[in-house]
Parts: sequence; structure tokens; C-alpha cells
Amino acid sequence: MKKLTRIFSMAMALIVAFAVVSCATVDAQDAGVSLQDWDGKWTNMVSFYDHDDLKEVVELLAKDHEMSVEEFIKHEQEESVPFTQLVVDGENSTIGFVYEKEEEPKETYIFEYVKSYEFSHGGASVFWHEFKTESEIETPVLLLIEVHGEENMAHFHLRAGKDTESLLADEDWYPTFVGEDMPTTMVAEALEHHHHSHDQEEN
Repeated sequence: MKKLTRIFSMAMALIVAFAVVSCATVDAQDAGVSLQDWDGKWTNMVSFYDHDDLKEVVELLAKDHEMSVEEFIKHEQEESVPFTQLVVDGENSTIGFVYEKEEEPKETYIFEYVKSYEFSHGGASVFWHEFKTESEIETPVLLLIEVHGEENMAHFHLRAGKDTESLLADEDWYPTFVGEDMPTTMVAEALEHHHHSHDQEEN
């Protein structure tokens, strides 16, 4: 069930499949990667699941997974990262984590770019960009994919943990973050689109 849910979460976020095609890395100077590419406040998509605008589609998804709505939401939260929002100050290279809704980060941490790992997606190159902090926190390593989907719903995917190797090795895990002002109706539409696509694939 864990793997199936992760595959579902990936598809829901409008990413069909990612496969590692090489261990190629890009140096910071060559890539020009900066936290400014993710500047702003971003919200974990899973945190929208209990909103009234998503009630109908979440009920359908829970039914698909043979769970109650409460079980489904809890399971999806456990399969995501532990924070509900990410506050990125690109100019100062800091990130703050919000763990409860309606709160602000208690602290911010300096994250430095390390390297990028190349993946293939739809015939194009995509990268996990590794950032790391020396601060003693629960998730000192972050892997970020570029912001994409601006024409429909701008979002990006990240992985967070204690070491790079285990994060790269974890297949089919793509926690999704959207802009803080993203309308809940748009999130609901994305989930509904996935649900109908899933139904068509089964028929």
C-alpha cells in the first residue's frame, strides 16, 4: 500500500514517472543553482486535503484506496514530509519550516547548494538539486526539483531527510508544494483530473 500511495501521489502532482538515467552531477558554479529559484512561501499539497473544496474528490480517492477519509488523509500526511510549509528566502539562502497551519517559522536555517543529480522525464533532463545545512535539525538535506507547471498550477517536488544517498534511492516519492496563494479549487481540479485519468486507465 505504501508504494502504491507514493505512485499515486506522484501522478496526482502531474508527474507521471521519473527514472534515474545517470549519476551525472552539476557543479554549483556551472549550474547557477540558487535558492532564489524557489523564493517565497510554499504549501504542502497534502495539507489541503481536509479543506471543504476538496471534500468530494478526497472521498473518491479514499474509496479507491479502501480507506475512510480520515485514514486516507492521515496516511498521505505520513507519506509526505513532516512540514506543512516551506519559507524560502533566496537572497539570504535561508529556509524556515512550518509544522502547523497558520504558524510562522520559529527559526530559519542557512542551506547551501551542493550538487545536482540528473534524471530523465518525458525525454527531457530534470534534476534533483541538493541543498544542505550544518544546523542540527530533523531534515538537514533537501532535494528540490525546479518549479514547473506554471501554465496550470505552479509547483515543485522535494525530498527531505538526513542523508543524500537514502533520499536518492527512495523510489516514487515526490512530496508536492504549491504557492501559498494557490486556490483550493485549483488543487481540487488537479486531484479530480488524476482520479478520472486513473479510472480511464483501469477501464
